[in-house]
Amino acid sequence: MTTVRPYTISWNLTQRCNQRCAHCYLSAFPGASAAGELSTAECFRVMDEIAAVNPDVLLILTGGEPLLRTDLFDLGAYAADKGFTVVLGTNGFLLKQQQAEAMGNPGFRGRASASTPPTLPATMRSAGCRGRGGERSRPPRCCAPRGSPFPST
Repeated sequence: MTTVRPYTISWNLTQRCNQRCAHCYLSAFPGASAAGELSTAECFRVMDEIAAVNPDVLLILTGGEPLLRTDLFDLGAYAADKGFTVVLGTNGFLLKQQQAEAMGNPGFRGRASASTPPTLPATMRSAGCRGRGGERSRPPRCCAPRGSPFPST
């Protein structure tokens, strides 16, 4: 019998989000409750269980908007200590310079953000991701200018 080990796990840590993206596959939205989210200790336990199956996993911490979790960097550091390759899946609007710098102490090895490029149909762009000021999601400036090691997709 062949044992199958997961290589990539995309973990939706929260349904809370700072946007209402038309293409979102979750019921994530501003004002969503955190009541059903796992605690930090529960997340650590899940990571322990993942490590028992495959300590070489690529773990994408995403949501909703994972930056709304106050323990996100603790989760990233714990996962990195387990040997996981950790990536942050974010829409990018809440990522600030301080957080971008904290991502490498240790923890995250990459960042992926959702966006609404001009090649998408106009109906999706018009109803898609926008910040509070109406701006479209784009890679945060804090990740590129100073030679950040975090690729953005």
